[in-house]
Formats: sequence, C-alpha cells, structure tokens
Amino acid sequence: MRDNQKIKIGFFGTPEFSLTFLKHIFEKKFNISFVVSQPAAKSGRGKKERKSAVQNWAEKKGIKTFTPETTKDHFFKKEILSKKIDFIVVVAYGNIISEDIIDLPKYYSINVHASLLPRWRGAAPVHRAIMSGDTETGVSIMKVEKKLDSGPVFTRSRIEIRENDSAEIIFKQIISKGNPLLIETLNKVIDGKYKL
Repeated sequence: MRDNQKIKIGFFGTPEFSLTFLKHIFEKKFNISFVVSQPAAKSGRGKKERKSAVQNWAEKKGIKTFTPETTKDHFFKKEILSKKIDFIVVVAYGNIISEDIIDLPKYYSINVHASLLPRWRGAAPVHRAIMSGDTETGVSIMKVEKKLDSGPVFTRSRIEIRENDSAEIIFKQIISKGNPLLIETLNKVIDGKYKL
C-alpha cells in the first residue's frame, strides 16, 4: 500500500466544484501542502467580502492558504517557490498560473478540465457544450502548460448529454467520474505508468 501522506500537493481552485476535488484528495490522505484560491469577492447589499468555497474550507482545516490577485505577485511567488511539492492540482482556479510555478512540482502540474479536450478549452465548457447541442462531453485530466488548456491529456472519461440534462446534472457526473480519475492519474504518474 502506498503512503499517500508522503505525496505533497499544492491545490489551486476557487468555486464549490473545485472543493469537491480538494476534499477527495484530502480524504485519500494526500498531504495538502498549501491551497491557492481567488481573493474574497465583495457581494450582497453590504458588499461583504465572501471567501471562496475552497478558501473557506481549507482555512477551517488549518491548511496554509494563499489568495493573491495574481500568481506573479512577488511575495506570493517567493513563498510558493520555496515549497517542495510533488504535484500541483488545478481545478477551476480562474486565473493564469505563472510558468515558474507550473514547473515547480517534482512530477507535474495537473488540471481537471470539464470537457473532452481539445473541445471547449477555457471557461464555461459545460455550458458551451450544452448550448452547442453536443451529445457528449466529459472530463479530461491534463498536464498544465503555459497556454490555456493546451497541454497533453493523461486520462479522460466520456459523459453523454441527454436532451433534458442541465449544467448542474452534467457537473455532478463530471465530479463523480473526475474524482477517481484524478487519483488514478496521480498514482499512474508516481508509478511511471502513464502516457501523455
């Protein structure tokens, strides 16, 4: 049995969708070294600052959490680049990650993307698939590269889009297929049994 606790992961994500993946990695006993999320957004009548789902949960768990405006921020970079980690996992972070951070892990920076790449790169891939009348979509686990959603794919899983499926239904399927697929990918990379 592998000791997942020895595998250090930096996690980049922001919304509730990202959080489902972060929780799954946590439940599988991987060592979450730090979490990076978008800064708190002002919303509601009183323009109260609302922390992202990921930041909120990570802070409650006592995980070191960063919320830089940009990953090029000098102080943020200095702290992150001093970390020794095996992987960066990115799920709907919503910001460009600078190249030196992408290259930081021992293995790879890995992204969970809610489409069958190369179709629907970038934001809102599920909504775009439904609006375009696609009959299928899926989840791709890919290597992060400098250009947005352009990296090669490790693994992917297909999901049928039925006539009355909403984005919410598709997202639930992406979560249920994507979580085990992400863990499988991490393990394959560690074992050197993967193809890009």
